[in-house]
Amino acid sequence: MKLLRTTDAPVLDIAYSCGFGNIGHFIQTFKRATGKKPFEYRMQDRMQ
Repeated sequence: MKLLRTTDAPVLDIAYSCGFGNIGHFIQTFKRATGKKPFEYRMQDRMQ
């Protein structure tokens, strides 16, 4: 979540740096934890 808020790194790079080998699994896990997809989370944070 911090990387999405504080960097412009692509979601794929963030997923890999967090130990995920599959972007789909990262997105699914992130959405289950936050209720939003990573891109949605990033955009919402920037709108505030």
